[in-house]
Amino acid sequence: MKIPKPTDPEDESAWRAFLRACERHHESLRGRVPEHALALLKLKGVDDGLLVEADYNRAERTLKVVLRCGHLQMGYYDLVLQFHDAELSPRNRRVLRLIADTTQSCGVYEFDLYRFELDLASDGAMILRMEFCGFNFPDMWVEIRCRTFEWHTEPRPNRELPNISRYRER
Repeated sequence: MKIPKPTDPEDESAWRAFLRACERHHESLRGRVPEHALALLKLKGVDDGLLVEADYNRAERTLKVVLRCGHLQMGYYDLVLQFHDAELSPRNRRVLRLIADTTQSCGVYEFDLYRFELDLASDGAMILRMEFCGFNFPDMWVEIRCRTFEWHTEPRPNRELPNISRYRER
């Protein structure tokens, strides 16, 4: 659905309306998507999440995305998302690669996660969208179509990112 954010950061009523619209949309999916998918939308600390890695296997149609989330007060964790029967369009692969290529460390990056959106396609596939805020780039969306996905968190001692290739595609 891509519910647009308000353009004026100071307009509190527009932000409240935006948050209500997001909640209404996601509540409309209750009973039609797995509860764990809806629980992801309420996970604390995902805003400002950094891409640790994305591994897309086109032949097996799997995608693994790891985001470093949290903050000093709540602690840090990796959010590990595993998608099955996954599709990434060429545009979404380019965007994910750009985010990966511009994320060098917890102090040197161009994009951080802002939010998730969830939808259902007419064929029953789930669509998970991740909106990333850009600093020197416009905000970007990554849209993942899949039949199923699961997620879990793994505690981390800090926000430091491993020095690895952030995007792999096979």
